[in-house]
Amino acid sequence: WPQSRFEVHGSFATGMYLPNSDIDAVILDSGAQSPALCLKALALALSRRGMARNIQLISKARVPIVKFEEAPSGFQFDISFDVANGPASAEIVRMNMRRFPALRPLTTVLKAFLQQRALNEVYTGGIGSYALLCMVMAHLQLHDSSSAARPMHLPLTMLTISMHLSYSSS
Repeated sequence: WPQSRFEVHGSFATGMYLPNSDIDAVILDSGAQSPALCLKALALALSRRGMARNIQLISKARVPIVKFEEAPSGFQFDISFDVANGPASAEIVRMNMRRFPALRPLTTVLKAFLQQRALNEVYTGGIGSYALLCMVMAHLQLHDSSSAARPMHLPLTMLTISMHLSYSSS
């Protein structure tokens, strides 16, 4: 795929990653007829060249990916093919980070909280990073609109508590 572009998206693109977060990336403009075959070819090439270990091909997901650990660094990667909504979402998140300065610290604290309790993986019944981000943005928008158009200056602890109260079942 020599004419393709490689773009990082997700938490690394927005700066909301935790120390052990994976790196989400997409290969765009590959010209491939079948992204599933491209993912299989990528997994095979990474394995043959010894560039990656713990390679998993997840082809049945809504967005098929190859998950792997890069051999020299140990960084975890999730790579997809020709799915442009990841980089577009990262730009929307960056725009909202400028609008709501509390977005990054609040999301990062909640991500760490969920991760410590193994509640951060969708496939095990937890809340994924993007869903959490949407919840935090909705909460901040609610506080922003209820503050009579003045800038939001609530302390992070108060925002965390109010978010918990807003989304708790009781």
